[in-house]
Amino acid sequence: MDSADIHRAKRLLLAAYNNLQIQPRSLHTVRTVIVVRWGTCKILLRETPTTMPLWLEVIDVASDMVTDRVGFLTIDEGIPHLGTFFRDDRTRTRNAVHAGNQELRLACAA
Repeated sequence: MDSADIHRAKRLLLAAYNNLQIQPRSLHTVRTVIVVRWGTCKILLRETPTTMPLWLEVIDVASDMVTDRVGFLTIDEGIPHLGTFFRDDRTRTRNAVHAGNQELRLACAA
């Protein structure tokens, strides 16, 4: 993970955590905020009353399904995970664009 991803992940996660502190708790004492939303995904930060109090969840917006999640104890532990989500999303996007270009070439060649 490059330093730009680490810096962006740290900035976003700290802002989300600060915002989380002013959110009301649900019936199950869970608080949730959106860390970032782009394309077909959004990443949530959840605070739960469990042994793993903080969670990052990647949600597919179209299906509203969790596609990835990781728990951690402190914000500093969550920074590399958020950076990994950024890197994985860039890879998925690059692969989707490459696959789309391949289909276009095949269609034009036919």
